[in-house]
Amino acid sequence: MSSKITKEYPVSIPEVLKIFSDLGEDTLTPIQQRVLDYVSRFSKVDPDDASKLISILTSDFGVEHELAVQLVDIMPQSVEEIRSILRTGRWRLVSTDVFVKILEVLDSFRQSK
Repeated sequence: MSSKITKEYPVSIPEVLKIFSDLGEDTLTPIQQRVLDYVSRFSKVDPDDASKLISILTSDFGVEHELAVQLVDIMPQSVEEIRSILRTGRWRLVSTDVFVKILEVLDSFRQSK
């Protein structure tokens, strides 16, 4: 069986967790089971909320999709961490107030562990 990549699209760790969980552990290959174990450990947002959070970051704040995925994967806990992720282009000129608002949105979705 031959497969061809037609489109590349970044997905967050919680979204990968949802995809693999929906497949069922008994159908996964050993590598897929290792990936499931990894994403289970490092997912910091509820899988159902990840796409919603990415959507908020992209629509309300104008964060590029790829950077929004990184924010959801890392879930930074300070303005400085957010600034280091969004260090390119127009984000160098954005005020601290915007980063504080982004942090508030991230905090509202953060899972407590």
